[in-house]
Amino acid sequence: MQGDLRLKTVNSFRVYDRWGELVYLVEDAIPNKPEFGWDGKFKGEYMNSGTYSWYAEVEYIDGYTDVIRGDVTLLR
Repeated sequence: MQGDLRLKTVNSFRVYDRWGELVYLVEDAIPNKPEFGWDGKFKGEYMNSGTYSWYAEVEYIDGYTDVIRGDVTLLR
């Protein structure tokens, strides 16, 4: 699946567990590159199934920055 092609960069992408602990952080990432995505691990260990919140600050090619957020359900 391809993301928004108008994105220039992902300034930060964070994933939090249900207790609010930061389990993933990447900064200055290239959009639409799988190697910058979260693999479901924290400190080298696979996380439990559950719902995780994510937050991203992105910059578009026209210079506009935006904060987007949502959640993802991890299934094992």
